[in-house]
Amino acid sequence: AEPLFRSMVGADQSGSRGKENETEAREGGLLEEIRLDNSIANPQFCAEMLDLTFLDKFRMEPNMTLLLNTWFTGVSKDDDGNITMAYADNQITQKRFEIQGKIFIDCTGDGRLGAEAGNYWTQGRESKAQYGESLAMDVADTLTEGTSLAFHAKDMGKPMPFTPPPSFKRRFTSDDFKFRHIGAVDYGYWWIEVSYPYDTVSDGDEIMHELLEALIGVWDYIKNGDGKFAADPT
Repeated sequence: AEPLFRSMVGADQSGSRGKENETEAREGGLLEEIRLDNSIANPQFCAEMLDLTFLDKFRMEPNMTLLLNTWFTGVSKDDDGNITMAYADNQITQKRFEIQGKIFIDCTGDGRLGAEAGNYWTQGRESKAQYGESLAMDVADTLTEGTSLAFHAKDMGKPMPFTPPPSFKRRFTSDDFKFRHIGAVDYGYWWIEVSYPYDTVSDGDEIMHELLEALIGVWDYIKNGDGKFAADPT
């Protein structure tokens, strides 16, 4: 099952990112094979065509069952603590799957299967004493990497004015971009991120609103701030 409730395969390599990934990203021989096929079938580097290449690989495997739009929800274990069944729900078709197996691999990204099975887990940054790491924190905390949201622009051939929606109030000035220069944005601007004090898993909805607030503010600065980009045909 694709763990993040996606309608396409490939996870962070998929078109759900809204762009074709870097052509030099090769994570083992399997991805190399996919990249070679994609370079022939998709010379224009279209993200949706890459999704089709991924899907084609799955469809050619006779012993693989692909469950898209399916969310892993729990497990059953035997008396020895071994996982015997995983449960998953498809929120589109309203079907529930009971998946039996001898080996289960947790590819959820958040360790969901291990946590549901009752395994020990930790979140955040370890202390120096925990694993003997001299460069670690003195005291452990629960901070994690933030969540980011990207946008990309299209040249419309003429000036396109932009007015932020009324509920989006956040604004930026040139002082906010001293260390993260804004150059070309047609291929994406990735440096909008929200982390502390939010939990990147359980506070996902709140983070999404914060990210949209920041994204609209950044785009407003690009189009209207300091008079630099206001006439750009994007």
